[in-house]
This record gives sequence, C-alpha cells and structure tokens, in this order.
Amino acid sequence: MATILLLDPSEEIEELYSRAICALGHTVVLSEPARVDDIDALVLEPASPPALAIARKLRAARPELPMICASILPRDARAIALDPEAYLEKPFPLSRLRLALEQALARVM
Repeated sequence: MATILLLDPSEEIEELYSRAICALGHTVVLSEPARVDDIDALVLEPASPPALAIARKLRAARPELPMICASILPRDARAIALDPEAYLEKPFPLSRLRLALEQALARVM
C-alpha cells in the first residue's frame, strides 16, 4: 500500500489519524523523510508552522504529491497555496479523512 507522512502538532490527533490510516493498510511516518520519494501522500495541519514548512518544501520538490489538510482553522491563503487534494476542518468524521486519502492516492497510484 502507501506510505503516508502525517504532520500534526497534537500527539492525540496523530495517534487517531495513524490508526485510521493504518486500518486502510497504509504505513504512517511521523517525521520528515530523508528522501521525498519515500512517501506517497501527506496529511498535515497547516496551522502548524513546522508542518507548513515541510509541506512547502515537499510541494516544491514533488508538485504531484497528494496533500490533505486537516485543520482547526478555515482554509486560508497558506493552505490554498499548497493545492491540497482535500481540506478538512476539525472536527470531522474519520470517514472523511479515509475517503479523501483514498481519492488522493487513486489519482497517483
């Protein structure tokens, strides 16, 4: 299956999303990979400056990389600039994250 980079400042949210993503058969990575080709998609909290910085770097290196924003904030210019496959506002049902991820991966895999 796919390797998903998950960047959220909340350990509880990371754990929740990790379980949902792993239940789909994917592998979750919780820190920036050494090589950008080591991941198949990114799920991030764009309100987190470190996550946003990594996402920008990955977007520049791999424009086709599927990104899903899952945020406590409404969509803003910073998130729109990432051109995410989906933008989910917290709280949302995990089924929306699973569907967004499946759709994003179907486009590139």
